Amino acid sequence: MIGKHISSVKNLSLLEVKDTMKERLAVKEKGEEVSYEQNLANEYSKKFSKLSNAKQEKLLKELSEIEGISEDLALKIVDILPEDLAELRLLVPKSPEFDDAKLGKVLDLLSKYLNK
Repeated sequence: MIGKHISSVKNLSLLEVKDTMKERLAVKEKGEEVSYEQNLANEYSKKFSKLSNAKQEKLLKELSEIEGISEDLALKIVDILPEDLAELRLLVPKSPEFDDAKLGKVLDLLSKYLNK
């Protein structure tokens, strides 16, 4: 960690983590070691990322068009892909702006991408 610093901070989806870790593991073959934590992140992202790049980008775009859904919340929804209202309510902050109609719209979007 000597000489390394954080140049920027950005929230990533599991699919983006998976792609980044794939690049890091390619560097490993050139002599640079991958840490234990990086290996764990790679295994986790492989196991739990569920959508392709194209589907994820389209879903994120459609979720961001729904009023009240921030980029962070959209990423979390895409990572977890809740299948019912109870699971979705666990992700969404308690707020009057997230009524059943809006949450139903999110679930409809998710079901469209899960069934493709």
